[in-house]
Amino acid sequence: MERLKKDEILEILSTFKCSKDEFWLVSSSALVLRGIFPDAGDIDMAVTDKGLEELKNNYDLKPKGRGWYQVTDNIECVCDGPMEELKYHPEIACDYYVQNIEEYYYEYLKTSTREKDIARIPIVEEYIKTRK
Repeated sequence: MERLKKDEILEILSTFKCSKDEFWLVSSSALVLRGIFPDAGDIDMAVTDKGLEELKNNYDLKPKGRGWYQVTDNIECVCDGPMEELKYHPEIACDYYVQNIEEYYYEYLKTSTREKDIARIPIVEEYIKTRK
């Protein structure tokens, strides 16, 4: 599968059958919408409990393990419960909620041993530094 650029992600999201307030993009797709990464292999997202119910009503979700579901060929999701109970609140990029950059950095990148994640650390550090 070809990697997804920002305009392709936005096109997919424009027809996505889930309320915008009930999901947020995570990982590389969130970086792409922020404009700090060129492309993503797929669209990973977190959803609220209500968002998961909406997806179950609109898609044939396939469990992938560890709480993740395959929604479509290029969308995967995990349920993170109510947004208001999150430790880090999602931010807005391109009119969509995206994973809080500090959460991505501290809770994911800094603990990952995968080469592709380690390679993203300087990119995310620069973004955090320049946005403040």
